[in-house]
Amino acid sequence: MLAALAAGRSCVLDALPASSYDGTDGGYGARRGHITGAVNLPFRGMVEAETAGFPDADALRTIVDGLGLLGHDRVVTYCGGAIAATVPAFVLAMLGHDDVGVYDASLMEWAADDALPMTGPD
Repeated sequence: MLAALAAGRSCVLDALPASSYDGTDGGYGARRGHITGAVNLPFRGMVEAETAGFPDADALRTIVDGLGLLGHDRVVTYCGGAIAATVPAFVLAMLGHDDVGVYDASLMEWAADDALPMTGPD
């Protein structure tokens, strides 16, 4: 994850709700907020509420293009425990992005280490 943050053509994506990203909700462990340098794209915005299915490819492309995700060589997604992070990873793969990863320990690991950079409300 540190390598992805340091790489100029990589993007780190937080798939949690905005309230988790900005640290206004409970967070994970003792620290709230997001991995410093990450962008936020909540997974729920990529799934239709009524069907729990994905919108069509054009709608998904519009969502991810808004953050310029397809312009990055590599995208690494995370959430609290690597479940929600699979949604944007799958969407990016469906749209033809061939270098997508999921941080499997996500914030449960990251927030537990005070040496790792986080941005939060404090």
